[in-house]
Amino acid sequence: MRIEKAPIKPPITQECKNILIGKAILAFDDYFDQIKNKASIISFVKKQVNNTRNATKVKAEKFLKKNRIM
Repeated sequence: MRIEKAPIKPPITQECKNILIGKAILAFDDYFDQIKNKASIISFVKKQVNNTRNATKVKAEKFLKKNRIM
């Protein structure tokens, strides 16, 4: 979840960060039932519903819907 606050320095762009965030959401989804601190994951994913990358936004929405959080 630290990727969200990572500085943007070449060659890393905001778009790269958004792609990584989307990949993190997929990983969280695979292991969500095993995660103890679900609140921090849910908070992180909820913020991504407004992500500028559509694919990441969709992943966040699917995660929340699948886990009945929305």
